[in-house]
Order: sequence, then structure tokens, then C-alpha cells
Amino acid sequence: MTVNLDFFTEPTSVVLYGISRKVGKTGYFIATNMISYNPRHLYVIHPEAQEVHGIPCVKKFKDLPRDIRNSIDLAIISVPVPFVTDAILECIHYNVKGIIVGSGNLGLTDIDAANNEMRIITALKKQLNTKTRIIGPNALGVFNNENKFFTAIMTMEDYPPFTSNSVAIIAQTGLMVSGYLIDFLERKDIGISKIFAIGNKFDINECDVLEYLLDDSNTKVIAMYLESIVEGTRFFHLCKTAINEKGKILILLKPGKSNLAKQAILSHTKSIAGNADVIRAMCSQLGIIQVEDLQEFIQACKLTSNIPLPLGNSAGLISISGAGCVLLADLAEEYDFTIHSLSEKTIHQLKSVFPEWVDISHPLDIWASIEQFQTKSYNVVLESFLSAGYFDFIVMCNIGGVRTGMDFEYIRKLRIKYPKIPIILQIFGGFQKKKQKFSSEFELVGSEDYIPVMYDLRRIMKILSKMVKLKNKLKRNC
Repeated sequence: MTVNLDFFTEPTSVVLYGISRKVGKTGYFIATNMISYNPRHLYVIHPEAQEVHGIPCVKKFKDLPRDIRNSIDLAIISVPVPFVTDAILECIHYNVKGIIVGSGNLGLTDIDAANNEMRIITALKKQLNTKTRIIGPNALGVFNNENKFFTAIMTMEDYPPFTSNSVAIIAQTGLMVSGYLIDFLERKDIGISKIFAIGNKFDINECDVLEYLLDDSNTKVIAMYLESIVEGTRFFHLCKTAINEKGKILILLKPGKSNLAKQAILSHTKSIAGNADVIRAMCSQLGIIQVEDLQEFIQACKLTSNIPLPLGNSAGLISISGAGCVLLADLAEEYDFTIHSLSEKTIHQLKSVFPEWVDISHPLDIWASIEQFQTKSYNVVLESFLSAGYFDFIVMCNIGGVRTGMDFEYIRKLRIKYPKIPIILQIFGGFQKKKQKFSSEFELVGSEDYIPVMYDLRRIMKILSKMVKLKNKLKRNC
């Protein structure tokens, strides 16, 4: 690993700028999270206070104890914009390893910001043995699930930890360490290893973080929300290495196709959006799973981190509704999946749970079977498909209804018995408690019997098609 960012994810000494005593302010949350993390050394730079929230304060960086003053791992800066650059320069002077700049900019005007950038660059060039690295400005920073280190603007103490880590997120938005992180923690259907909210990328960019994550054994999937890509050639080669040599699955959401979106990106991050056609071609060539919006981004994280890549494109399609079969058939054709006719052996197995009058075909409508055999129907149908030998993955559509309960234990055992065949459960609405029951029974992150419970049929088929294409590329590269 050539890029070391451990001082951002597991710092032993932290200095805080801009800490507030007021509950709900940004600085209050940062202080609360640092107290919870409890590094070996924790100080606040404050012009007046002796302590804030029990954290000792000093007026200037030079007032820190001499034995740790030149060995600080991380400084977190959340002060008004006019004071940001001086705080950064102070940290650089004392060779702080990493700085997170939560403040929105380096100057009140573009001219001020440009001048301050040059001051910071000049200071960095003067460093001899240490190269201070900077995340931001406009960055909410880092979440590390392994040690619960968290720099953003909400507290983590009320949310349960995951039992497994598998997805790392690199994002040019604070949404991933705020609203969506709450979703991850409350829903508990995606394991998170690390999140980097990198902001405006004055220094640290997506390539630095991607290179850092290549050898992270807790990360299976690296998901990226990037409004711009600043080192195209380096990014391409890192993605290629991640997929072909490190076995990582990459997901990319690259917004900004429209002219209006490009203007919004320039306003948000002060960077150029990039060429959508080039990005699309790169994703196709390398096997990066490119998604179109944040909802698809999250669903791709869920699928890729919790089920194996399908070995081929043969789809096993099961639905509680005839309409579901029609929708599945259309989507299977649209995304170029193979739909096998059921073999005589499979039909014979299925007849044990179907009325005689039913014409058993594929995609398979199982409502008549459920009416007569209820939970036994799901067991027999799913096991028949899994044992058939010609399905690479199975999508089963159900309802969160009164008569649509499943034998959860039996189906989890089937998932373990056939580990190479992904099973996805899709729900066509129903009672909220019933849907929550499916999730609580099937979506235990890190378990070998995990079955994703999802609601958007098109997204399921679209993401599966990209997973199949990635598997095919990996086969060719072997």
C-alpha cells in the first residue's frame, strides 16, 4: 500500500478547531464523537476556554504539550471561513499528519480562496520529512466502523454496530455520513467498513482513498459517488487493479450529465464534471457497476456485498402473481438473461405442490400452489429451482400478506446448501410488519444465509445484469 491514510481512520492524537458548547451545533457533534472515540490525546484550540465538554483547551497550537506537539495525527477544522486558512497553516507548521476541513471554503470570495490555496500549497512544499494530507474543504470526513471513529455532524451512540464490514464508500457528499448512514445503521441490511466524505478535494481525492482501500481486508465492495474525477489515468489503473488483482467490486455513481447538473457541480465542488461517455466506456471496459441514482447506488451496495456474483446469466424466475411473471419475462429479455424451459425432472418435483389443472411453466406463477399448500409451496419450489442445475440465480417475488409467510429456517438452510446460486426476494407491497419480518429473518449482515429483500424489480434485474457482466470479465481475465 503506497497511500497511508490510517491517521484519518484511526488517529491516536486529535486536535479540534471550532468546538461549540451549544447542543446541535456542528462543533458540538464533533466533540461528542471524539469523546466517544477516546483517542490517547485530545485537545481543543480555543482562544478563551480552559476546557470544552471536558476536553482541555489551549489558545494556540504551540501551547500544546511539547512531547506531542509535533506528532499529532489529525486536526479537524470547523471554524468560520475567514479563520480556516490560518488554522490549516498552523497545523502544517507543526507537521500534523492529516487535516479534515469541515468549513465550506478557503475564502469568502473566489479570489480570497485562490490566494489562500497558494499560501497552503507553498507551506506544504516547505515540509521536509512530513507531508500533511488534507480532506476538504466542505468535508464531513470519515466513518470507520472497525473502531467507531466518526467525524461528522451527528452522534453515533444511539445506533447499534454492524456485525460485519464489507462496503467502503468514497463520496463527494456528506449525505453518506449523515442521512444514508442512519439508514445503514437502522436497516442493518448493508455492512459498512469505512466512509470517506471528501468534499471539494483540495488535496485528498478519490484516487488516494481508492488506493488506500485496495488492501483493506474488511472491504469487499468500494462504492463511489463522484461529481468529478480529477486524475483520470490514475483512476482507471487503480480501478483495474482493484477489480482484476484485488478482487474488489466497484460501484460508481457519476452524476452530472446535463448542463444544469454540471453547473450545480461547479457550484458545489468547484470542479469539472467530466465526460459522461468516457466514464461509461471505462465502466464497461473494466466491469465497474455504474448506477444512475442514489437509490440504485444503495441497492447495488446491498446486492454486491451480500450475494455472490452469478456464475452465468440463466435466471430462475418465480412469482406469486401472474403479473409478476409477465414483468419478470420482459425484464429478463431487456437485460439479456437466458430463460430456460423447465426440465421434466423439475416439473415432476413441482407437481407435488400444484393442483393438477395448473400448466407448470417458466417464469413460474405459484399462487395456485400457495392457496393449496401455503408455506410448503415456497420450500418445494425454491429447492426444485436450486437443484435443477441450470439456474445461475433466482428471483422470487412475494407479498407481505396474511397467507404469504415463509418457512424462514428451511429457506435459510437452502441458501447455505446452494451457496453459489444467489437468491433475491422481491416484495410486491403488503403489510409493513410482514415486510419487516422478511428483512429481520433473511438480512443478517455477514451471515452465509443472507437473502436480500428488495422492492424495485427493475433495479434488481439491472444490477444483476451488471454483476453477470463483471463475472464474465473476471473469467476471461483468469
